[in-house]
Amino acid sequence: MYRVLVADDEPMSLQMIVKIVNDRCSEYHICDCAVDGRELLEKIRREKPDVVITDIKMPLVSGVRVSEIIHTEMPNVFFIIISGYQSFEYAQRAIRSGAADYILKPITPSGLSEAMEKLSDRIQFAYYSRRNRLLQQICNGSEYDLDEMKAIFPYQSVFLGLIRENGLPRRFSKSVGREIYSDINERYMIYGRDERESLYLIPQVMLGEQTIEGYLQKVVARQRKSLNYQTIIYSDQLISITDLTDVIREMYNTLAHCIIIGRNQIIKIDGKRTAFSSETENQVARIIDETFNDMETIIRERKFETAKKKIKSTLIHWQKQGCPQSWMEYAVRNLNSLCIRYGHVSENSELIDREILLDDAFYNAMSIEELSEMVIDILFQNEKEGNVLKLDSPEFLQDVLDYLTQNIQKQISLSELCHIFGVSQTYLSRLFRKYTGLSFNQKLTELRMEKAKRIINKNHDFYIREVAELVGYQDQFYFSRVFRSYVGKSPSEYADELENDTV
Repeated sequence: MYRVLVADDEPMSLQMIVKIVNDRCSEYHICDCAVDGRELLEKIRREKPDVVITDIKMPLVSGVRVSEIIHTEMPNVFFIIISGYQSFEYAQRAIRSGAADYILKPITPSGLSEAMEKLSDRIQFAYYSRRNRLLQQICNGSEYDLDEMKAIFPYQSVFLGLIRENGLPRRFSKSVGREIYSDINERYMIYGRDERESLYLIPQVMLGEQTIEGYLQKVVARQRKSLNYQTIIYSDQLISITDLTDVIREMYNTLAHCIIIGRNQIIKIDGKRTAFSSETENQVARIIDETFNDMETIIRERKFETAKKKIKSTLIHWQKQGCPQSWMEYAVRNLNSLCIRYGHVSENSELIDREILLDDAFYNAMSIEELSEMVIDILFQNEKEGNVLKLDSPEFLQDVLDYLTQNIQKQISLSELCHIFGVSQTYLSRLFRKYTGLSFNQKLTELRMEKAKRIINKNHDFYIREVAELVGYQDQFYFSRVFRSYVGKSPSEYADELENDTV
């Protein structure tokens, strides 16, 4: 319930406001009252209410002045100013002070309850925005206000679970993806560094008899896409909200060191930080160097077919042995440096372009075989470019985009698209970035969201589940989160705005 502080120097008026809120406004409760402006300031700072209802003309400090002061100190507090003055000048002053509403006397139960009902949507959205900001701070390891966290997420402890689809988030691309948050009406919190990740903070009361592992497996089953692989990391211990930063950092660290290309995994952590020591990293480096100890000579002597076979067989062998993505990235980027050093880069190639394409390869690959092919294409791209230059045109990419648009309701992977159009994944990824400035996944999501907007534009009375299915999403909740990240509002909020504009 939202907390309300009421201020009026007339006892009868004060009692009436309190009674209306108690009797008619079920989402609110009175936390305190004040009879002058100075007392009101003190109690606002102490009680930290969500709403202040105050008379415009108060002893010692006016209601408008209190609103101005608190608006700078505590911008999340909403003011309703009550006045017996009908002059526009008074209303204008109230609005300039940051007041959310201005009500004329005499106060009526219907008038005040209607104002409170309208205000509840604004308070809910403010809570939602603050919740997302705090969660982003926690996940990024930044300092956050624990008291504010307790106020907007009133659980002392939660279960944590992380779901990652395919490879790690991109690191070199400027457009790394949009952050994902839970919907405004969801009681648990979700944060994703991009569209392929979901970190769940779930209170015990919401799990019931389920385990956190079982719940996450149901989520994966609901939104699983074709051949994509999933990594689940969870703790079966309740985590105090004071320990969130450390445990979330441990989850991200575990993810970075444990993702295996093409393999579904469920990994349990104990809530304590695991050390991935420099000794372990050095051991990995030694194994990689020993494996490719003759690769420099092979590349320098331009024995590219030998190099390709060795790269492919080694990556496949490592994957079977359970070697994580981080190993392979380290090895591949070393190989990329060798190719650059010995001149296997065309004059027009940008070094950063190769890094971005490697990012895309690890991000998109659904199997180790796909990754091997993409890596080889990137490292030795010049050998094939002469055969496909005729496809390097906006017209060709438009054909690809037309196909995506016509089949938007299907689960379409980059691999399938390349098979249809007869080009490599690396080459098509380069075309997407060259002509749209986006990766394949980012452009596909954009097309899906634009199609969803058109569907909603045509029919305001819709089921979110149906729209989600029409644009290729099996999970309506996931669709709603992605829609909000792109449009800035949920599908239902977007439809309501269209309805209001029509009226």
